[in-house]
Amino acid sequence: MANVIYITNTNVEFLAGERKRDAVRVDAFEKINIEEGAMINGVIIDDASIKTALQSLKSKYQLDACTLILDSNKIITKQIVIPKLRHKQILEYLQGELSGLYDGEDTLIYDYAYLGENEEVKGSSRILGMAIEKGFLESYLQLFEEMEIAIEFIDISVDVLIKLKEYIPGLIDASYAIMSVDGNNITSSVFANGNYVMTTRNRLFSDPEDADAFSGDITRAVSQLQQFASSSQNNAPFSNIYFTGITRAQGEKIFERITNLMDLEAKLLPTPRAVYAVNNEVIGLNHYLYTLGYLIGA
Repeated sequence: MANVIYITNTNVEFLAGERKRDAVRVDAFEKINIEEGAMINGVIIDDASIKTALQSLKSKYQLDACTLILDSNKIITKQIVIPKLRHKQILEYLQGELSGLYDGEDTLIYDYAYLGENEEVKGSSRILGMAIEKGFLESYLQLFEEMEIAIEFIDISVDVLIKLKEYIPGLIDASYAIMSVDGNNITSSVFANGNYVMTTRNRLFSDPEDADAFSGDITRAVSQLQQFASSSQNNAPFSNIYFTGITRAQGEKIFERITNLMDLEAKLLPTPRAVYAVNNEVIGLNHYLYTLGYLIGA
């Protein structure tokens, strides 16, 4: 069984379960709120409330090890087609591909996820290349070491979304966006013909309780994302956008606005049918995108 943790700007998200053949069983799931400003765009600012949340999870679920999901603008990602290379050669190749996209001063750590053979060019493979700031990564390693929770595996949000599309009907070769709402923060990932293209991050300034203002803010964010994705720089127009992190009531208002103003179909991201939680509890991708998504794509 896997214990999966993802720390958002607003809470520590925990999910325990396992995948067996075509089904995913969820044994436990919980979100514990953290102080505002404790985490910003995946960067740990003040770990006090995060430690309190982790200690609560550790005590309640006898948590001594986990899989950690990271999401931040401190992580550079790019889907790349490469020839057959050895591991060391791939890392050297990634350094050449990704170092030019980084304008910071920290040391970068390179890694990749294998996505499969490239059908268009014989003898080549598709990978998700990634570069992560060393200091950013070390802050998480130190946090979990202090909490005495072993990190067994680290994955990133984009890799979770790439693997997840294989299990949601209609997404494999589609052009679409997934917009995840976390309080006043939005993370949007765009796919073109089934291939990952880019991720953007925005902040909302309206109160989520103000339905008109909130839906207006999100609609403007979708419009900006659509324009940016369709630009000559990205050439990744999409026809569908899927949401997570919103209520159905919020969704109805947002989807109506988007349909009226843009040539887009908007809906909640569906959860595959073969996902079930013990005790008949309701669990879905809408509120556990990366933790549940990791298990589905495992």
